[in-house]
Amino acid sequence: MEFLSRTERMISSDDIKKINSKAVLVFGLGGVGGSSVESLVRSGIGIVGIVDGEECEIKYVYRQVFATTN
Repeated sequence: MEFLSRTERMISSDDIKKINSKAVLVFGLGGVGGSSVESLVRSGIGIVGIVDGEECEIKYVYRQVFATTN
């Protein structure tokens, strides 16, 4: 995986494969959850499930990483 090439300098490709084989379930995409999901994906986690019952509201866009006003 090209996007993890810099990570391979710190940990082995076997370790990257282990990380990529993992699955994580995140509840809530508020201020902490949204940032956590982004970090998990960037770290190479293979499957990220997301559970959030809220609807995006314009008054909360400032704390929702994935929300836009368009």
